[in-house]
Amino acid sequence: MPETKTLNSQEINSIKDLNKKFGNTLNSLGDIEIKLNLLKQKEAELLKDKEGHLSDYNTLRIQETEITTQLLEKYGEGKIDIESGKIELL
Repeated sequence: MPETKTLNSQEINSIKDLNKKFGNTLNSLGDIEIKLNLLKQKEAELLKDKEGHLSDYNTLRIQETEITTQLLEKYGEGKIDIESGKIELL
């Protein structure tokens, strides 16, 4: 039968303290992993929103070009006063 020895209370407390610190550290790592996952999900949502806004922007640019072309054909080059609706021809 193997010999048995008993740890003193300081040694036992050191091991318990170390185990507690390991548990706390692992919990913290788990929390961090969850937060990172949530951030990745938020990033994906923001990127999707960004794509939608970029698409809207491109549509608006096309509309701007169409309106500009129509006005140029109708009035020629000029400066438009949006408030009065008058165009100063160049």
